[in-house]
Amino acid sequence: MNLFEYIAAMKEQNSTVAMVGVILLALFLVVIILKMLGGMRRGTWRQLVRTGMTLLSAIASFIVADTMSSSIIGSIDEKKIEDLVTGVSTVNPDIAKTLQDIFASIDPQLIETFVLLPAAIVVIPLIATVVFLAINLVLKIVRAIIVKIFRFKKSENNTQRLGGILLAAVEGIIWIIMITLPFTGVLSLVDDAYNKTVETGSSNIDEIEDMYEDYISPFTSSPAFEFTGKLGSRMLSDKIATVTINDEKVNLREETSSIAAIIISEAPKFKDLSFTDLTRDNKKTLNTIVDGLCDSQFASNIIVCGLQSVSALIDNGMVPIDTEGDFAALADGLVEFFKSITIDTLREDVETLKAVYYALSDNGILRYLETSGGDILSHIQESQKNGDDIIDKIITILQKNTRTAKLVKDITKSVISSIATNVELEDGTTVTITYDSLKNSMENVISVDRDDYDTSVEYKEALKETLDEELTDQGIELDDEVLDSVTEYIDDNYSDMDDLTDEEFTDIMLHYYETYLNYLETGEVPEDLLN
Repeated sequence: MNLFEYIAAMKEQNSTVAMVGVILLALFLVVIILKMLGGMRRGTWRQLVRTGMTLLSAIASFIVADTMSSSIIGSIDEKKIEDLVTGVSTVNPDIAKTLQDIFASIDPQLIETFVLLPAAIVVIPLIATVVFLAINLVLKIVRAIIVKIFRFKKSENNTQRLGGILLAAVEGIIWIIMITLPFTGVLSLVDDAYNKTVETGSSNIDEIEDMYEDYISPFTSSPAFEFTGKLGSRMLSDKIATVTINDEKVNLREETSSIAAIIISEAPKFKDLSFTDLTRDNKKTLNTIVDGLCDSQFASNIIVCGLQSVSALIDNGMVPIDTEGDFAALADGLVEFFKSITIDTLREDVETLKAVYYALSDNGILRYLETSGGDILSHIQESQKNGDDIIDKIITILQKNTRTAKLVKDITKSVISSIATNVELEDGTTVTITYDSLKNSMENVISVDRDDYDTSVEYKEALKETLDEELTDQGIELDDEVLDSVTEYIDDNYSDMDDLTDEEFTDIMLHYYETYLNYLETGEVPEDLLN
């Protein structure tokens, strides 16, 4: 948009923001014109010194800003955090103790990353401007000395006047770029986010476009903004905002604009979204957001550091969870899983958790919990009758990921703990069903030696009898149909072993669970069948 088109567009818009845009453009032109008039008076040589010193100030301030931006990551260490807590302790010892516990758990890199974004986009460009003004002030003295030594005179002919005008125009452009760098950096970031949002074809693009035209366009469509952008302000902003995260160069402005575009375009779709009953469109929206976050080194770093910090807060007791209840094993397993997540594994781990979430939604478990709050087992049993084995589906999903596969054991242990009861045996003694007691029982079963029997039929009978005795000793009596299936499974997979790993025992328990649910389709559930 040229100068005349811009003024006509702002006049038609007729708003305060449009008027501000026109005023800023006028100031831009006034600065350039005044600089050029001064250059015409000074002539080529004097103006060359002046422009050179201005350029030197700009380069020096950029180097300072770029160095500061690159050194932010790693600048926040435990010593600085301790100094902060010490300062707070002189004012309020109680708060200082709480802060000390929190900071002891939070990964310093998480704090650095949160500080990095506003620093790289706003603070450091502002520092660059201040440094530019300070250096330029010092070099003003140097400039006067150089002019004095070399006895450069003011313009004496048209050639010198023309040279002074051109060099002064360059000086004026450098001044405008450096003075407006914080403003143009943020403005170009918003402009990039808007353009990327338009590319997504967002459903609320009309509303976004209206806001952009009213409040942002008067600045981004200004010839002054476009001119300084082409001459380096965008490049400087990108360079300052480029930092190293996990040994990779990351342009924070680029990543921030991309994430902002995704959020802006997808946010309206959350208005009617039910997180317990996801539709295909809901999943598409969540997939877009998750993919955008995982693709971003900046966002990924925050997520990973955040999960690890939460895990540490749980370990330190700052975040209370049940570590002694029925599901303590699962809680501990999840904490260890979150600790193991890294930048390299984040996408796979998030995809695994997302697949579990979608499975729970598709099965109706989330909706059932939200509406009824009742015993979820009855819903699972009904789903099994309809051919949807949600437990088997979730376990299959978890086992595909080496880190979440460990959770299958924790789930099994927690489920057994949750149904464990004190059972009174016929001899009057009382036993409690636990994960370890059942595992020991299964190890006693597989210890039956096949070589001690003449035929496989005799061996299977002995295996079945041992299995029945071991479970009966714990107050569990299974129907023959279920007992036969579990015996057959142990014979096929574990008969030649002496002991069981947690994963192998979990496998046996899962087969029992599958047999149990399949049995439900054949008739009534026996009262003595383990719930």
